[in-house]
Amino acid sequence: LAPVELVRNRFQVAAGRTTLRAVLREAAAAGGVYRGLGATLLRDVPGVGAYYAAFEAMRRRAVALRGSPKLELAELAVAGAGGGVAFWTVALPLDFAKTRLQVGAEAGSASVAGVLLDAVRAGGLRRV
Repeated sequence: LAPVELVRNRFQVAAGRTTLRAVLREAAAAGGVYRGLGATLLRDVPGVGAYYAAFEAMRRRAVALRGSPKLELAELAVAGAGGGVAFWTVALPLDFAKTRLQVGAEAGSASVAGVLLDAVRAGGLRRV
């Protein structure tokens, strides 16, 4: 997943037209196509944990209210939406840092923590 995200992110910030070959060459020179893999895992592991915890809590609450383990599609969709909110609440700051690392926007910071600290110093939490 990290190489695909890296290429996509670099295409998004490219000035003018570029090619896949140019993006890959630039990525290789800047640390390889797996740059940001650790940040991706740091984003996804707690995010998925938050998703399933919220989904399961909402699903159990719906079962208790209904009095039956069989839920309607709408009830499951609401539980899934709650899980999605939980995922991105946890993951969004880490996704910001991952993307900044992958596109090389943080020349001085080589870590997720460094990117987040620089962003908070530059503009507070609104920057993240």
